[in-house]
Amino acid sequence: MVITALAGLYGVFLHLQANFQFEQEMTPTHTNWELFTESLSGAIPALAPGSLVAFSIIGYSYSKLTK
Repeated sequence: MVITALAGLYGVFLHLQANFQFEQEMTPTHTNWELFTESLSGAIPALAPGSLVAFSIIGYSYSKLTK
């Protein structure tokens, strides 16, 4: 479950990075904050890998309840 959570966090980072670079190419005059906010809703769903983190938290809590 820890590996799954780490993979989810890394996936969020990769998606945000790809969206940020895409937005930077499209509008190079924007500030970093504007590029970051636009990259959250970019072409690649940036927060989709975050579901891996949520599932690993659910799995961890379930494993603690069954003991």
